[in-house]
Amino acid sequence: MYCPADDRFNNRRWHGARSSSGASFDPTRGFLSPYLGKSMQVTTCPLFRAMAEGSSSFENGTGGYGYNAAYIGGLPGGGYHASTYLRVSQRQANVGNPSRTVMFATTAYARASGLQEYPYCEPPFWDYGSGPSGERPSPSVHFRANGRALVAWCDGSVSTEIMNRSGAGANPHGGDAGSHDLGWFGPEENNGWWNPAN
Repeated sequence: MYCPADDRFNNRRWHGARSSSGASFDPTRGFLSPYLGKSMQVTTCPLFRAMAEGSSSFENGTGGYGYNAAYIGGLPGGGYHASTYLRVSQRQANVGNPSRTVMFATTAYARASGLQEYPYCEPPFWDYGSGPSGERPSPSVHFRANGRALVAWCDGSVSTEIMNRSGAGANPHGGDAGSHDLGWFGPEENNGWWNPAN
């Protein structure tokens, strides 16, 4: 199985953890921390460092990268393990085309005050367990590398991708995704390259 994206209580995530909802977030205690060298945390993308408004982020430590929590770090419709409370993640055997299934991408989230870190690369449509709903999230893929997003695929390869759609989806925090180069890439049918069933 892939690394879980988070836990049921929103305290432990792939990139860090907090002991309770009111505690400070520690970016050296994520599920992937033991694999990230001496620092035990994700290194911040140099392009993102100059753009982010870190103090307005809910939690820092993603480095400007987001995980495909909808289909790899979790399963559509959610679901958490009964005893560990970790999100049930995808099995590698279910990823039919790993070279065309998104694992990570450069991400950010638009707020009225500017950009903040965001831990997930959201698919083009929310999927509540019965397939893409037609409802769009606020886009989180950040096309900050000369108009391109960096994408890490499930086979370990990395590519740069161009935006095919921006600015759609509700943003309850007053952010303008389009002005911050946030959007999606690739095909959108059945959530495109996010969905390992494609």
